[in-house]
Amino acid sequence: MKRLAVLLLGVLALGLAACTQPYSSPVIVREPGQQPTADFPGLKDLIVKGAITNAPAQVLWTHGMCSHDERWARDRISRIEGVLGVPAMIRPPYAEDDQPYYINATFNTPNGGLTITFLIWSPMTRSYKSALAFDAPGANGDVAFPYTRATLNGELKTTLMNDCLSDAVVYAGKNGNPIRGAMQQAVCNFLGGVIATERGVAACDLSGAALDRPTAIVTESLGSKFIFDAVRSVWDQGQRAPVRQAGLARRLAAISTVYLVSNQIPLLDLANPIPSARSSLARFVALSSGRRAETKVPPLTIVDFSDPNDLLSYRLLPTALDVQAAELVNVTVSNDNTYLGFLERPDKAHCGYAWNRHVIGLIANGYHAGGPIPTAPPSQSDQCL
Repeated sequence: MKRLAVLLLGVLALGLAACTQPYSSPVIVREPGQQPTADFPGLKDLIVKGAITNAPAQVLWTHGMCSHDERWARDRISRIEGVLGVPAMIRPPYAEDDQPYYINATFNTPNGGLTITFLIWSPMTRSYKSALAFDAPGANGDVAFPYTRATLNGELKTTLMNDCLSDAVVYAGKNGNPIRGAMQQAVCNFLGGVIATERGVAACDLSGAALDRPTAIVTESLGSKFIFDAVRSVWDQGQRAPVRQAGLARRLAAISTVYLVSNQIPLLDLANPIPSARSSLARFVALSSGRRAETKVPPLTIVDFSDPNDLLSYRLLPTALDVQAAELVNVTVSNDNTYLGFLERPDKAHCGYAWNRHVIGLIANGYHAGGPIPTAPPSQSDQCL
C-alpha cells in the first residue's frame, strides 16, 4: 500500500512538473522576421493623442463567436477601469430581441477622454443555435442527447461547436446577410456617419462627421472578419459618390491601431475569397492607408494576439496576407497549461484570452521593446471571447 501511495505521489508530482505555460510571459515581435524591436501604442497613448488634438479618443470593440451578453462588456469595462484608474460612465444599453446592441463606456482621465463602444451582435445568431438544442445532454432522447459522451468531448461539442463555431457557419452563408448589414451600420455610425439612400443606393454619409478623433479597434475572434468585411462593403457602396469615399478615407486614416485577439482571418477568408486574392485584412489596410500617404499620417499598427495551441487562431505575416503597408506585431501567449507537452485544452486555449491578464494589459498600456509586460486586473467573467 505504501509503495502504491508513493507511486501515485510520484506520478502526481511528475504531472505537476510537466504542467507548463511556455508563453506565460508573452513573446512580442515585429514582422517580418520576428524582430524583438516591437513597439505599439495602447489605449493610454490614444487618450493622450486625443487631448493634444482636442478630439477625445474612441474605440470600437466587438466580441467573437459564442453567446455573449452585457456581462462581456462589463468585464472589459471593469478591467480598463483598473488600468486607467478612473470609473467609467456607462450609457445603459437599449436591447431588442435578435438585434445587435451597444454599450458605451466613457473614461475621463487626467490625461484626456476615451469612449469605448462595445458592440454585442450575439443575439442575431441565437435563433439558429436553438436548432442545435437537441444535441445538448438530457434524458429524453426525443429532444436531447441521452447517450454518454466523454466529459471533455461533451463540453467541446456543446460549447465550442454548437455555441461557438455555429456563429461562423451562420455568417458564411446567406443567413449572415442581416449580420453583414448590421456591421456596416455599426462601422458607419462609429466613424461618425449615417446610412443614407441616394438614387436608390444606400451608402455611408460622413458629411456630418465630427473631427477626426484618434481611433482604435479591438476585435475578438470572429469579430475581426465581421469588421473588415463591413469596412470593405461600406467603401464599395460609396463608389458612386466620390465625396463620400473621400470622407471615409479620412476617417479610416484616423485609425491608429487595430488589436486582433485570436483572429481567424486566414481561415475564414477561404469561405468568400476576395478579388485578386486579397484578404479582408489586406483590403482594410489598403483602404485605411491611401490617405495616410498624402497626409503623412503614421502607418496603421496591427497587433495580433495568439496562443500556439489555439486551433482557431492564426499568426499574421505581411507576405502571407499582403499587408506590407501596416506595422505588424505578433504577440504569442499561453492561455492555459500545457500538459506533458502534449495538450492544452482547446476550449481554454481559445477562450483564455479573455482571462489572460497580459492581453488586456497590453491593449490598455501598449508596449515598448525590452520593457516590462503590463497586466490588467483579472477577469470576473466566464464568457469566451
